Amino acid sequence: MDRSEAKGGPAANHFQVAIGKPDDVRSSIWRLWVQGDEVYFGSTQSLPHTKVSLHKSGNWHIGRSSTVKSNAIRSACTWRRPPPDENGFASALMIFVDPHPLKEPLLNKAIIDHSTWLDPAMPGRCICLQVAVAAKGTDLKANRFSSEHRLAGRIAKLNGEHAVVIAHDIALTTELSSRFLQYRSETKLTYNVDDVNRVQLFDTSRQTHIVLPTAIDPNPIMFDIAITYENIRRSPGDADHY
Repeated sequence: MDRSEAKGGPAANHFQVAIGKPDDVRSSIWRLWVQGDEVYFGSTQSLPHTKVSLHKSGNWHIGRSSTVKSNAIRSACTWRRPPPDENGFASALMIFVDPHPLKEPLLNKAIIDHSTWLDPAMPGRCICLQVAVAAKGTDLKANRFSSEHRLAGRIAKLNGEHAVVIAHDIALTTELSSRFLQYRSETKLTYNVDDVNRVQLFDTSRQTHIVLPTAIDPNPIMFDIAITYENIRRSPGDADHY
């Protein structure tokens, strides 16, 4: 039962999920919402510039706003809805959340919202969020999931399907660990030095790296990357500070 249904009201058309807690953010704040039979997903940091659209036609895509004044949306990638697996889930994409400890962490402002907060991964583990569409009649009761899986949230579509986010607790392999570190090292943020020194609390300390679909992985993959002071570079006008 959806949370709002349990209170006797209509089902909510959106929810948010994150790792950590409001004053100790360990992931992006991820938002899922439904309009009729259309499903949308993205991090609150990057919306509306980048979002995932799971259309009822079966044409799914990640759209990015262009830089033109019309703010038109162009597709970063497109793919077709896959058939459901043996459990009734048509998987859309996976988000791997960077669990590595940080040497010089950026300090997040406390998050004031109604997100569902999940526990961070234990050492040697990683949290992966799976966005999927559950076929009509699919069993979504909590007891059908294993101890390493959790239904983080669900929203009913008009056609009886559900848009869902499933949290997976998986092993942090050497390959996965190296990809986190690679994408983190490639991320650069440009700030004015005085602003960085003066402002110690940020609205977010995460960036998203998108891996486009391939023949081996037909669905896109997102890496939710932690960023630190090591990722900050000075703006061009700050040369005198060094």
